[in-house]
Amino acid sequence: MTQPACSRRSALVGLPAPRHCTICGLGPCRYPETPMATVESTSDERTANNGVRHQSRLLTEDEKALVTRIKDAGATFIQLIHEIAEVPPSVEKLDDRDLELARTHVEDAVMRAVRAVTA
Repeated sequence: MTQPACSRRSALVGLPAPRHCTICGLGPCRYPETPMATVESTSDERTANNGVRHQSRLLTEDEKALVTRIKDAGATFIQLIHEIAEVPPSVEKLDDRDLELARTHVEDAVMRAVRAVTA
């Protein structure tokens, strides 16, 4: 996934404008699209880029394994929902309201279970 920078924001640094801004539409964007930085959810580095938790703790190996199991179970269940809908996993919005709600609730359940482990 990429996140382009807005030309308004990038104007402050005075970089050359290689292309049109896809966010503000007010002229050329001064930053090329660059991949967003990612951190594995089980990595100890996850505490380095978290602006909300001011005091993060490192997870134990057992907690990391549990988080992975929770996320794998959620991904498996979401894959099953996509099979029921007969659409590939890359489809972001399901036409069937009940299946869309089911997927949303699985995502919520995974988030809450992970939060319980990592709190």
